[in-house]
Amino acid sequence: MIASRCRLKFPLIAAIALAALAGCSRYSAYPEGDLSADNPKPPLTIGGYRAGFIHPKNVNSVYVQVFASSEFRRELEFRLTEALVKRIMLDTQYKIAKKNDADTILYGEVKGVQQTLLGQDSETGLPKELQPVMIVDWTWKNRRTGEVLAQRRRMEQAGLYYPIAGETFFDGTEQAIDRLAKRIVEGMEADW
Repeated sequence: MIASRCRLKFPLIAAIALAALAGCSRYSAYPEGDLSADNPKPPLTIGGYRAGFIHPKNVNSVYVQVFASSEFRRELEFRLTEALVKRIMLDTQYKIAKKNDADTILYGEVKGVQQTLLGQDSETGLPKELQPVMIVDWTWKNRRTGEVLAQRRRMEQAGLYYPIAGETFFDGTEQAIDRLAKRIVEGMEADW
């Protein structure tokens, strides 16, 4: 009785709950339809939704190349690469591998950082709130075939910091880097 109510009113929630009860990990619910020829339909289907992997199943490992940088500020590319490795290990089933052992390669370039003054003290004229915006190009490619699996140009992500509270440019870019890493890994998901 409860399952039928859930199925009628909340099909997406019911599909996710059943996937969790079935012991599925790293699964998501999405509308029915083939993702690709090599990704057969999973058996769990409820109310027009089914559970399945959100990342391509034919990829097991990723090599994350240190991003290049056109920005004069140092070490942003290293911090972004480190954040990406951590995010891939945390949010996906992929293993981080050496270049010659990996199925795929993720690489890119920090194109620049623009900083905007959002607020300043009216008495001293000092900045109260600043927003650095990082601009990145990235590509995820199958290392063996050369096929581009995902690619984004001029992906922008903002951070925020308050110099008046003792925060620095590093704090603002750290926020932007963490958000960029999350968005890039989300971009590596399979098309629904």
